[in-house]
Amino acid sequence: MSLCYLASTHSPRHMRYAIVVTLLLLVSGGLKAESLPMAPDFKLPIIANGEGTLALSDMRGKVVYVDFWASWCGPCRRSLPALDALYQELAPQGFHAIAISIDVVEEDALDFLTRYTVTYPVVIDTESEVPAQFGVEGMPSGYLIDTEGRVREVHVGFKTGDEVTLRNQVLALLAENN
Repeated sequence: MSLCYLASTHSPRHMRYAIVVTLLLLVSGGLKAESLPMAPDFKLPIIANGEGTLALSDMRGKVVYVDFWASWCGPCRRSLPALDALYQELAPQGFHAIAISIDVVEEDALDFLTRYTVTYPVVIDTESEVPAQFGVEGMPSGYLIDTEGRVREVHVGFKTGDEVTLRNQVLALLAENN
């Protein structure tokens, strides 16, 4: 069964498997970046730092970090501010971030954002369709996406110091495009 087929099924298990296998092959030198799975496209309503809707396809040509979070997620209290600091530092170099709340009630997400503010766009998926397409299993989960729309890194959970690793990965990806 091909990795492209697995990724195209949109089953969380198959998508996760395809991403993990292709990233391992890429790191080992057995696969080129062009073979990585494409991030599933989505279009969601913006609830903070913008208006209207935001589609991942609108970000094509940019390095993007898609961060799934929820108001009930303890580690998200640290990860969102850490990601915002990274975003503010690297946005001038072309880095973009999108936070996707999976809260069922929008007011819960908005209340969280009054305590843990961010400056990048925040969208909401009350039906949890997009996390299922990405194969999200834990909160927070982040996907670093290259300018072609390919998933280059996957981060699950958050602990102090993870922002340093992410910063290095973002810088490396930005450098590929210069």
